[in-house]
Amino acid sequence: MNGFINAPYARKLTTAGPSDILTRHYDLHHKAREDGLPRKVKGKRQRRADRACESCASSKLKCDNNRPCTRCEQAARPCVEQQPETATIPVPDIIPVNGSAIHIPHSRDDAHLDTSQPMGFDNEAATPTEVLPSTNGTLSSVEEWQLLGHEGWAYPAYFKHIVTPSSSTPVFSEFPFETLNYMQGTQTDMSLDSFNFLDFTFETNSDMTKDLQPQSYQGMESMDPFGPGSAVSQQVEKDRHPWRWVPNSDQHTFTNRSQIAIDKNIVDQAASSPNTANLPRIIVNDVITPGVRDDLLQFISRITKSEVSILAFPDPNFLDALIKIGFTKRGNRDNWIHPGTICYRNMRPELLTALTVAGCVCFGIPAICKAGLILQEVARLSLDRLFETENHVVRDLQYLQAYMLWVDIGMTCGYPRKMEIAESRFPQLCTALRRAGAFDTSMYNTITPTPQDDEETLENKWKEWARQESFKRLAYSALEHDMQVAMVFNRNPTTSFSEFTAPLPSASEEWFASSADDWRKAYLNNSHDNEDESSLKQLLARLSMLNNLSSGLDHSKAKSVILHGLAGQVFEYQKQVSLFCGRHSHRSANLQLAIRAQQQDLYQSLLTLQDTPETCPERTLMKEFLALSLHVKIEDIERFAGKHGAVEARRIYSLLEAWFEDTQSRHAVWHAGQVLRASRYVQQLQFRGYEAIMIYHATLVLWVYGILHCAHIKHTITSVSIHRDRSRSSQHQTPPQGNSFPQAVIYLDGPSTEETARFLESGYGCPGLKFWDSDSPIIEGDEEHVAFSDLRISHMVMSVGRFALESNYPVTIDNQRVLPPLVHRLCDIMNDLGALSTINI
Repeated sequence: MNGFINAPYARKLTTAGPSDILTRHYDLHHKAREDGLPRKVKGKRQRRADRACESCASSKLKCDNNRPCTRCEQAARPCVEQQPETATIPVPDIIPVNGSAIHIPHSRDDAHLDTSQPMGFDNEAATPTEVLPSTNGTLSSVEEWQLLGHEGWAYPAYFKHIVTPSSSTPVFSEFPFETLNYMQGTQTDMSLDSFNFLDFTFETNSDMTKDLQPQSYQGMESMDPFGPGSAVSQQVEKDRHPWRWVPNSDQHTFTNRSQIAIDKNIVDQAASSPNTANLPRIIVNDVITPGVRDDLLQFISRITKSEVSILAFPDPNFLDALIKIGFTKRGNRDNWIHPGTICYRNMRPELLTALTVAGCVCFGIPAICKAGLILQEVARLSLDRLFETENHVVRDLQYLQAYMLWVDIGMTCGYPRKMEIAESRFPQLCTALRRAGAFDTSMYNTITPTPQDDEETLENKWKEWARQESFKRLAYSALEHDMQVAMVFNRNPTTSFSEFTAPLPSASEEWFASSADDWRKAYLNNSHDNEDESSLKQLLARLSMLNNLSSGLDHSKAKSVILHGLAGQVFEYQKQVSLFCGRHSHRSANLQLAIRAQQQDLYQSLLTLQDTPETCPERTLMKEFLALSLHVKIEDIERFAGKHGAVEARRIYSLLEAWFEDTQSRHAVWHAGQVLRASRYVQQLQFRGYEAIMIYHATLVLWVYGILHCAHIKHTITSVSIHRDRSRSSQHQTPPQGNSFPQAVIYLDGPSTEETARFLESGYGCPGLKFWDSDSPIIEGDEEHVAFSDLRISHMVMSVGRFALESNYPVTIDNQRVLPPLVHRLCDIMNDLGALSTINI
């Protein structure tokens, strides 16, 4: 052969002929070896894969060792390697706190953590690898903790098909139906006359229930979610699961002959309601007269026509009490209607109706709540008609106040139809405020009372100042509302923090002054230096200004405004991470480093707002939720929990695996626990919809972290067993002996300690929550009635979150706890998730 190739008469290579075949044969076997290159095999025969991926295995097709494999890469579908099943062991629900430490296994093997990965970024290199035993006793410690009897670690059986890729596709009867969506409603949107509505019981419509029977999905378990029919199977899955509210023809403004019936018995019942106890006093100078009450009744009848029956309407005294309670419940943080200059006789009927609704929703009495929902629809219809017939009202203060009031109530009422309508109308309000110049400093003039002002001049100055201040507070309240909705519903905000150059709201002493003379006294007692230069835009650019605000500004409102401005920046950060820092992003490393620096800067900015749960629990709750959102994407958590089906949950699982191994996950669960801690300090009956949803999301993050931790341990045991079997088959050696190390109990919903700092940095410790006896009050520092609930006990995590919501509403005289519809729905979701059947690890 060599002689033939080296012969002087050897022909030049051509594209055809017998010699060409011989030359190619020679090159295949010898040329690469002579050049010192690895041998290239051009034949079609491939080496058998060590382990096929799930898609190829289920389709009985040949796979390879690349990940993703060639077939999955061409089909653009997830490529997940099969994992062997493992055995399970039994457990206690709650671990009593007997000391400062308990014996548990290591939460994870820190030797396998990739600390070079930027915080909060998805990175293929950060995908957790199988933890194998090393010579330092890892194998021995894993075997020992199995003998210690930590049987409570378990995750819902539904997630067996998500965290264990080798499992078959889950049948639809195993899905947690009607959970994870507080916008989910019934077919009738809760008929206002139904018994179900009065008791706030939410039952699935029979037609929907019929669609959800397991027999409707026969044969679905054999479908391959990643096979050629994946698009079809995913669409069927989305159609079958009632994750989203779908309106139908039976739902309209006034359903099933609505009625308003507030008689004397209901008024007497309202007088003893716990919802009206211990409220701060806000002075309103005017009262509802019989004439105002009759005008309001006539207005309601004109809008509703024959669709609503008014059997009994509140008398003027009770109507006046409703409005004042609505004022008081909203307090200073959400008050954009000046109480001192109110005149009911000259007030628009839409605003008067909206104020009545604000009072109705404060009660836990079904008949009053029912009347409030009807009046909410009355206000909405009239506002919409005015917008079309008298377009000049979009610059009228009272019209804008009424619009903001019904939108704010509608967004958190708990009824999906009303929530969706309110969300769709909110951009119109923001556009009207923006065009009116309410966001800009040029709209506001400096009005200064002097001791020389006579009574008439002072009165005129006060009313003009109140009008300007009302516009200012309305604009900033619209920003706060917008950012809250954006964070909890994961939608783009309508406004931008950078466009708010309006001066910050004035001090509360001036705002709540009941007369012009009281206003002048409060104004002259305060300092008003550089007030025109203090706006949200300037404070966000220089947060140190917060410590030097003049006494003439409302410091509490200023902190709240800054917090919501930071919320807008956190939302923008989340979008940048999802766009530029995903595993499929090809943007430069400098951009990713810049985004990481942005995260660290936002985190430090949140820490500068030195609020505590004891001083301002509502603001602290919001701050901790923003810190939580910096370290995890809530949308990914909901997707993993099954909001969009098993296929989407499995796709997200591969991303959350990397998140779990990073310090981001520990910071996320820490701040989630702090959200629960802050919720315990909120005054009873003060939860609005946004705080309730934040508590739900924080609980969901803790719950998912526990599931991921169980899955991590399960995979660790599997890999250790495989390695042990291979080791024993090759050499009969006794594994090195080791000890199980005691790890400190980490209360994620407790104060920060050295142990918590160590847990955040290295993952050392056993994270969990405080669980109170249901019969004992929540008292921080009370260890007698508190038990430790490990995050790996999934149903206990949901119990703690549900208890955080329910405890804000006192038990009534008849030993019942009446919850608002949205809070009731969230508690039902957490109860359903906690009741899912579990698999012990």
